[in-house]
Amino acid sequence: MNKLEVLVYQALFSLIPIPNEQSVYSVIVREGYFFGFHTKEL
Repeated sequence: MNKLEVLVYQALFSLIPIPNEQSVYSVIVREGYFFGFHTKEL
């Protein structure tokens, strides 16, 4: 892909509205804590 194709592709998809995702679970924010996932290579 050349730069023009990438710019056109990005411009087209920037016009499509992205729905806000909502969860049925409440989110608890605590200072100084992080919860996430990572991969572990074997």
